[in-house]
Amino acid sequence: MKNVIARAVASFEAYVSASLKIKLDIPSDVEIEADPLAIELLIFNLLKNAAEAVEPLGAEGTVSVSLRLSGSKAKIKVEDNGEKIALEKLQRMQKALQETVKANGAGLGLGIVFAIAEKYGGFVSFKQKEPKGLQVTVAFDAVQPS
Repeated sequence: MKNVIARAVASFEAYVSASLKIKLDIPSDVEIEADPLAIELLIFNLLKNAAEAVEPLGAEGTVSVSLRLSGSKAKIKVEDNGEKIALEKLQRMQKALQETVKANGAGLGLGIVFAIAEKYGGFVSFKQKEPKGLQVTVAFDAVQPS
């Protein structure tokens, strides 16, 4: 999984301005059973949203990607330090498959994330960070070592 996430981040870094630095914290021993290309697409979409959230911050914007084993779950987290999101918008994001959350976008990114997570038995959650920022967690069943 480490290589899959690293490829997604490298692809995304080629897509955005050089000023955005993405921090990685990916151990090599956590695996999930899913199509690697689907996971790359999922991470790319989460990174795109995070980058848009921190764009107004310029060089002060931070985005991080981590992967952790928590019990039987492998949790991919994408975090940013963008402005706080209104509670109503956060609730709409939880229902991203039913409606668009961006006024200036198609809102397809989160729909793709939800669809990929659902296909592989995962779930997506959102959490406000303090004092600002958002943490998106996508949890899948971890592959247990044999």
